[in-house]
Amino acid sequence: MNSLLNQNAESGDYIDGSLDTVQVSDRSLVDLIAKKNEPALKELCDRFSLSLFNYLRRLVNDQEVAEDLLQETFLAVWQGALAFKARSIVKTWMFRIAHNLAMTWVRKKYRLKEDEARQIEESDDNPKHLAIDNWQT
Repeated sequence: MNSLLNQNAESGDYIDGSLDTVQVSDRSLVDLIAKKNEPALKELCDRFSLSLFNYLRRLVNDQEVAEDLLQETFLAVWQGALAFKARSIVKTWMFRIAHNLAMTWVRKKYRLKEDEARQIEESDDNPKHLAIDNWQT
């Protein structure tokens, strides 16, 4: 992994072999991910998984959903790395991806609940309809 990252790292980046610690900037990792470098994605995941997971868990209040959204976030990073324009830092970009995925999930979840409530409201078994029918007869 280190040699792959080192070959593609920018001149200011380096890998300290004695500590086996990767010292590649987040931006360089995204550049490598854009070239479909899997070790670079793993390194980015290692750096941000915990903080992204905690953020997603607070947004959706569900551990399993947060885990799924975390995977979707890194998939979006993998697929969208080439389009990254560096208008923000990598961390901000990734948190925005995670946030957008979580908000889509939340909207979908509540839309389903609203649809279920509407179906109950419109059904003939609705207690309100039964009471009106009984009152009218």
